[in-house]
Amino acid sequence: MDASVWINILGTGLAGEILKCLGDSTVVVDLAANEVHRHPLEPAAVTEPLARLIEDGLLSRRVLDDAGYATFVSLVGAATPDDLGDGEAATLAFAHHHGHAAVIDERKARRIAAERFPEIEVISTVTLLRSDAVARALGDRLPEAVFSALSTARMRVLKADASWVLDCVGIERARGCRTVARWIRTRRPHEG
Repeated sequence: MDASVWINILGTGLAGEILKCLGDSTVVVDLAANEVHRHPLEPAAVTEPLARLIEDGLLSRRVLDDAGYATFVSLVGAATPDDLGDGEAATLAFAHHHGHAAVIDERKARRIAAERFPEIEVISTVTLLRSDAVARALGDRLPEAVFSALSTARMRVLKADASWVLDCVGIERARGCRTVARWIRTRRPHEG
């Protein structure tokens, strides 16, 4: 998972419960973890935001091996507009070399992943939150968790996920969330 995804997951207020649904294969690459500077729900805290999840065994912090690092360098060193930041590049490099899915919300990183690594499954934070396992585990707390990620972490919403998000949190609550306000304007009247 990329740094922005971690901020979104922390922003739900239910990070531990979400990670329990994913099993023991959840990884954060150290270069992505280094970009998570604050917890969106505890901005004054001075601790490392992901430390508790790592200590509880819900998350594994990993370092890129030589092959992964070479891929990382090729991604951050690519010419504009095909260059990526450290977190996205590290996440894609790890996923590519270890056969993992990558959870990334940024359009540019998703485009580059599709072009360079078509074998990698790339999903969004919302795809993760709307999965059957997470939806079952969170139950009626899911709408509040999604709203919290939208409002405190400013979770980015992809076009394909917009209707689900609006249905989940409701149009009125979504109006105050900058990251989904534009989807409300494009929604047809009969859709809510």
